[in-house]
Amino acid sequence: MSELAATLAAQFSSNAAINALLLAADALIYFAVLAGLFRARHRIGIGAFFCALGVMHFLETYLAGTVYVALPFGIVASPGSAVLFTVYSG
Repeated sequence: MSELAATLAAQFSSNAAINALLLAADALIYFAVLAGLFRARHRIGIGAFFCALGVMHFLETYLAGTVYVALPFGIVASPGSAVLFTVYSG
């Protein structure tokens, strides 16, 4: 039985590490898109930036209530609250 437990623990830790990397990649993409829209505000207008902020607010609220992922050390987090609220409010 200990072999099964070791196999499950290894699988969980690898999935948790992948989930943590995906959350970090999501934050980077989110920041890059919003920073790019803000920088391009003189060419395309500030409306595109505010539209993206509005869409992201809906997305982060939806994700915060529905989707959860396992992270290392047994932490369970939502991408909506962990990534989007953190970048948005910073």
